[in-house]
Amino acid sequence: MKNEYNVQKLQTLFRDFYCVTGLRVGLFDAAGRPILEYPIGCSKLCSLVRATEEGRHRCLECDAYGIKQAGERGQAFDYRCHAGLIDVCAPMRDEDGIVGYVIFGQSLDNMNRERQWEVVKKNCADLVADTDALRSAFDELKGVDAEYIGAVIHILDACIGYIRLDRMMKSSKSGLWRTILSYIGRNLSSKISLATVAEELGVSVSTICRCVKSNADCTLGELIWHERIELAKQMLSTTDLSVMEVASRVGVDDYNYFIRMFRRHCGKSPAAWRRDEKKNRLSVN
Repeated sequence: MKNEYNVQKLQTLFRDFYCVTGLRVGLFDAAGRPILEYPIGCSKLCSLVRATEEGRHRCLECDAYGIKQAGERGQAFDYRCHAGLIDVCAPMRDEDGIVGYVIFGQSLDNMNRERQWEVVKKNCADLVADTDALRSAFDELKGVDAEYIGAVIHILDACIGYIRLDRMMKSSKSGLWRTILSYIGRNLSSKISLATVAEELGVSVSTICRCVKSNADCTLGELIWHERIELAKQMLSTTDLSVMEVASRVGVDDYNYFIRMFRRHCGKSPAAWRRDEKKNRLSVN
């Protein structure tokens, strides 16, 4: 609800970005939640790492770290992920500030591949038991230098400008609206009420209601459920957490109520949605 994305056009743009650079790219909203990626899935090495729950957890933490640093600096931030690969996170802006992030990378520098291999092997020792498979995946990674990364960032800046100019992303201009969404995103695992949101943000209940209605055409309660369902879908697709654990992590203690609300929003139970999502990913790959 925070932004409207023309996913088809963005996928085309990211496909072109990948064809030119050979680097995988993902789009995240302002709260750090994934919107889309190209190509779908990750490199072979990252797939091996993410085959375990701990590996997926570390990858998500790295994405969150990159987004935090890029947000605080207000510019592209390059860093090494927990496995030892190069990633770059760049903020996307409109007139009101940062509205999302783009992360690209899963690459190496081109200085000393063997030294980097030793680092990757050590970092992934507790995640990937098959060292030969890890080495084979490592050998497929693209090597880049600082000049190349700088050029890619310039290309990405042009892409982001194109996104704005072509109105692929329509952002709300309301500072309060952004603040409401940010508050909800930070507190989804807790109980959220209209009164607490108004008190925390220092505005009246009626102001909150008007802002949510004008920007999302729904009530605050409906908005909170939308955000909880979106977070639940992310967890169902990227972790092996049980449905009950997912419900708890998105702030719903009543497991049966969570099932009913998920079915109302998605047309199927969480377990069925997870099965279908895995089938879709396999069919794409």
